[in-house]
Amino acid sequence: MALQTNDTLNADVLPRFLITFLLYATFYWVIAVIAVIISANSYTSKNALLKLLGIWLLLAIVLPKIVQVASNSIFPAPSKLSFETAIEKDILKLGDSHNPDDPYFKKIKDSVFKKYGVATVDSLPVNLGGIIGAVGERLSAETYVKHYNELTNLYRKQNAIVEWMGYVNPFSMVKHNSMALAGSDFESYVHFQQQAESYRYQLAQAMNELQINYVSNAKPKEGSHALHIHNDHFKKFPDFKYSFLPLQQCLQHKLPSLLALFFWFALSWFALVYVSKNFKIIEA
Repeated sequence: MALQTNDTLNADVLPRFLITFLLYATFYWVIAVIAVIISANSYTSKNALLKLLGIWLLLAIVLPKIVQVASNSIFPAPSKLSFETAIEKDILKLGDSHNPDDPYFKKIKDSVFKKYGVATVDSLPVNLGGIIGAVGERLSAETYVKHYNELTNLYRKQNAIVEWMGYVNPFSMVKHNSMALAGSDFESYVHFQQQAESYRYQLAQAMNELQINYVSNAKPKEGSHALHIHNDHFKKFPDFKYSFLPLQQCLQHKLPSLLALFFWFALSWFALVYVSKNFKIIEA
């Protein structure tokens, strides 16, 4: 992370590192306290080891799987095929830009003819295909974003169940907090997806704009060079630059997990104090 040139990330590197250090220090403190308490209440080291292995299997493997399956059952997500099919159906309801007889896009064609006072496509001073493509891109992008946001909210509900389990499972607590601080959690993924989609949409519409202004409606004659757009226009396209999710927003999204961090620290502290007061040395 520190080698990235992103300004937002560079400004957050030190506080992210410090919070991550405190996070894992607290986590290891909790694990150490659990080990001490189990050992203090076991008659032999073998018995203590078996108990600790059982707790580790429960917290690290069994419980996370159970919670994941439960969250998926409570808020079931659609398959990739059904998700894409639903988007395609909604787009077709609005209009099919690839169908020249589509009523919606035929109205657009007629309005363009009326605007420029022409009766044929070849008489237009602008490219009709680019205009149709721009409208089709806008409709499909809006439909995709709508379905994507619905799916994202569904996954947020699933993740909320998993994150609240951080009060039961310290492994879950440290996992979600560390992923957020490293910029690899679900919210960071959504943040990246939104910026990537915005860049893709702007790029597609810029291409449509070039087609509208620089590509003729007339088909090239036989033997002539194919119509093309000078590469100077493409050089003007900005590169995609991802702006990382600021630390403040990361912490806001992970508020339940952060509160679970303090909960486990306080619980382990009181547990250690209680055990130390009631601990008795057993003489052989």
